Amino acid sequence: MRNKKNEIILFRILQEFFSNTLKYAEAENLNVTLNYLEDHMKIIVEDDGNGFDKDIAEKGSGLINMEKRAELVKASFNLDSKPENGTTLTIVCPYKSNDIEFNF
Repeated sequence: MRNKKNEIILFRILQEFFSNTLKYAEAENLNVTLNYLEDHMKIIVEDDGNGFDKDIAEKGSGLINMEKRAELVKASFNLDSKPENGTTLTIVCPYKSNDIEFNF
């Protein structure tokens, strides 16, 4: 049985990243890669925008919400960015983990 709620949570994480890219990154390219593996899916989203220093940047509600949403679906969340080198988001989401289930 599909769990639409969990699929929507993943969609919202990606939507926030796309929105931030459009608002702040001044990127020319945005790439999304979905790797379907045996027991998990790996999502990599990269932009070639101006990036930011994660140590200095204020963690706004958008970044916090993305991390919290990933926790809800038991996905790992990694956001990597450096000034002038763009931003990469990597999410690793299990297909089935106790109470979490996805059907892609």
